Amino acid sequence: MIDVLMKKFNIVPVLAIMLSLCSITCDEALPTYVAPKNVLSVHLETVEQLSDRLAPPPDHQMVRIRLMAQNTFDEVFFDTVNISGTMTISWVRRPLRVRNIRIEEKDFLDRGLIKNKKMMLLPGQQVGIQFYWDMKSDDSVYFPTEMNYIPAYNRNCGVYLGNTVICSNPEEMIIEGHLSLFKNLDSVHVEPTAFSIIGRNIIVP
Repeated sequence: MIDVLMKKFNIVPVLAIMLSLCSITCDEALPTYVAPKNVLSVHLETVEQLSDRLAPPPDHQMVRIRLMAQNTFDEVFFDTVNISGTMTISWVRRPLRVRNIRIEEKDFLDRGLIKNKKMMLLPGQQVGIQFYWDMKSDDSVYFPTEMNYIPAYNRNCGVYLGNTVICSNPEEMIIEGHLSLFKNLDSVHVEPTAFSIIGRNIIVP
């Protein structure tokens, strides 16, 4: 009876076709995920030399630096975070004076967006990275000690705890580097940008 039904309804060829399709599809590997290109852009937003009130005393100055990263992709991007990178500051007049600053997750200003180690960015959405530079080189040379304060008599630029503060000529620096936000995206190059700082020193009577 079963043989009659199989022949009547042509079950054997249909079954053979189904098994054949299964053998083809089951042997195929799933496609490898390829992250889209040009998802992020990064630019330098702020370089601010802190005042004596925020970074005392004048001979221990600090510079606040903020980067902004933007989702330039035309879709929502969602991935595991990997916030890392290096920013390099070099002194134009004294190119051997260089500081490399590592970027870590603690520098990320929008940590509230991270959920279970993943983050979603909408098209056009921006996030910030902020870190500080103590105006020292990798070998701990404090840049203002090598700046020009001559002639000192007309360099007066303030008073700190009753002592005169003198200021140097402005000195040009270049900052550039690379930044990563997501595990499956390549790091993004931060284009070289120039900024100036002024050394401050206390004249003790």
